[in-house]
Amino acid sequence: MQLIRTVIDERRIPRSRRVLAFSIVSLLGACSDDVGTATEGETGSTSAPGSTSTGEPASTTSTGEPTTSTTGSASTTGQASETSAGELTTDDVPGEESGSTGAPICPDGEVICEGDTVKVCDGAGGFKFEEACSKGCFAGYGCQICVPNTTACGGPTVYLCNEKGNKQTEVDYCDPFQGMECDPGIGQCVGDCSADALGRSNVGCDFHLANGLQHDLHNQEPDRTGYVIANMGDQPIVLTLTWPGSVAKAHFGTVPPEGTSTFYLGWNEALVAGTGPTARVEDAAVRLRATGPIALNQFNTFDPTGSSDASTVLPVTAWSDRYVVASWASSGGLPGFYTVTAAHDDTTITLTPSATGKAVQAGAGVAADGSGVVTLDAGEVLQVVAQLDDAADLTGTIVAADKPVQVSGGHKCADIPAGRESCDHLEEAMLPLGDLATEYLVVPPLDESGQRIVRIVASEDDTSLSFSPDQQVAKTLAKAGDFVDLGPTSAAFVVAADKKILVSQYMLGQPDADGDPSMILAVSPQHWRERYVIQALSDWTAQFAEIVAKDGAQVTFDGLPVGGWQPLAGTGYSVARVEIDDAVPPGNHVLLADQGVGLAVRGVADLVSYWYPGGFEIHEPPQ
Repeated sequence: MQLIRTVIDERRIPRSRRVLAFSIVSLLGACSDDVGTATEGETGSTSAPGSTSTGEPASTTSTGEPTTSTTGSASTTGQASETSAGELTTDDVPGEESGSTGAPICPDGEVICEGDTVKVCDGAGGFKFEEACSKGCFAGYGCQICVPNTTACGGPTVYLCNEKGNKQTEVDYCDPFQGMECDPGIGQCVGDCSADALGRSNVGCDFHLANGLQHDLHNQEPDRTGYVIANMGDQPIVLTLTWPGSVAKAHFGTVPPEGTSTFYLGWNEALVAGTGPTARVEDAAVRLRATGPIALNQFNTFDPTGSSDASTVLPVTAWSDRYVVASWASSGGLPGFYTVTAAHDDTTITLTPSATGKAVQAGAGVAADGSGVVTLDAGEVLQVVAQLDDAADLTGTIVAADKPVQVSGGHKCADIPAGRESCDHLEEAMLPLGDLATEYLVVPPLDESGQRIVRIVASEDDTSLSFSPDQQVAKTLAKAGDFVDLGPTSAAFVVAADKKILVSQYMLGQPDADGDPSMILAVSPQHWRERYVIQALSDWTAQFAEIVAKDGAQVTFDGLPVGGWQPLAGTGYSVARVEIDDAVPPGNHVLLADQGVGLAVRGVADLVSYWYPGGFEIHEPPQ
């Protein structure tokens, strides 16, 4: 959201009548409390976010008309002075034409304010219209409740005034628990957890947690979903959980600087059990807030018990309104899925299926062809489930929303390649479509075979691909949502496109891999980070940090230089693998580099694995 401060067009207003608004809040002192519905001309006692210049709301009559003025009149003679509303008026300028009052004649049709009275000039020194405003007068606009296209603070809440100046909408909340406050000078949240301070990355202070379909042998106790929190700041961080549909909160721990912490959540049967149909699940997402920046990963399941994967959970500050989905085809009678999580009430979701995504188990307003328009409230999750036909693959579906949402893709238990009888759960949070890239370095896992399947998905029609070194695969994707698979292959390569693409990789099942199927999204080199904090889990056979960097980059892991770099032919990059030691108390590890590097974190055990990107950081606005 671009924040626009009040600007007065000085070319249209003579200098003697220019008004510079020092405070949006003071101007809004007579605005309506009924934010989002209040309009100019309503009756009844009203107030607005902020206060008048005296700190008290203007008193009103039974019809809503003010009985006292909070702004005062503009000075027309003498030195510049401040009115009671914090407005500054300027002197008359010698030599300008004046009317009978000594003020310069304003052009015909110009809208000016004198206190809470709007006047329209007749061009001859008088006024052809004037009226007392019930809720405030704004130079150049007249009677309005707020300055059009500006934001203002109402306590910790940020409100946006519409383009007509007759309606305000809540657009942000500066959560005091997260150390934020609303700065009235700019009308937006400030603090280490504010959107401006965090930027767009996997690091944030506000998360909504919900998992998807999991194999029915592993979606109940003693199996569990676990979350690993990494403190990305230099101060201890306090955490709190809020359960949906309740004001109950739990402060459950403090994470030391560069430290990690783990917690577990119970299973939501409506999300994890069965094989469909598509459903809208109320009160499904648990909210996690932190007093400082953290990175968060979900492990489903947390223990190596037979069906597991991991994903990088995106904070609300990285959510967006448009995504393209990566999933996998239904197999062995088990379906692929994607989930959409809302943080705001009345969020409208519009679904456009891909060519392979038109085979959906209908429900919750989603048709059997995968299309639909669904409205979600805060904390609700829409889980779209593919038909059980092996040709049903939700990959490529476009998810659009009128408010930012979170989208994850996955599979209840996928066979990779198709027909392999060693399924495993898949899950990964999707990167917003605007944060995708046109070039990726795609690197295989550094296990014995290095085999995996690479999937490249178009976000727009007529997308052309190129590879270095070249790969023998179709180079044109005709429609948004179309995709091409490479492999199984152990090749490392750069893929470039003329439009943004999504790239996902899938680990193979036994016996062609050290573990079993899992899923990871590729992160473009332009979105790599210079610092990561990760945790090794206990009871896994082996866990690795696989690092990709430009040749010559200086990289340390737990303070020691990373060695054993393997050049990736023809790319100018090299890859190294560091085994993660879960015996290092409390199992947390820090990677530092002198430039952005890529990180994939991978764990394997008997018939189970996980694979997730270590993080990302967007260095430019989404497009």
